Amino acid sequence: MDYSKIDAVLAAKLADVQDQDQKCLIVLIKTVQVPNATETAFLESLGIKKNVQNQQLFTATLSANNIADLSEKPWVKYIKPSHELYLT
Repeated sequence: MDYSKIDAVLAAKLADVQDQDQKCLIVLIKTVQVPNATETAFLESLGIKKNVQNQQLFTATLSANNIADLSEKPWVKYIKPSHELYLT
């Protein structure tokens, strides 16, 4: 896992995950550039299907193992936890 691409809060959450394959972490993924066809296919394999074309910012629910794999990709700039929004 490339921790230089992972937010400190997310790194702490990853340490608490019991099942490394359970998709339980909602994250924000920023890519270096708009993903090419191969990169798009990888994102889609993780379940990111909506608006993959011409985008650099994605939200997904991933497992700890998915995040580890994604962090190793040179075209990924960073991965952060997605914050829950609350109505006031």
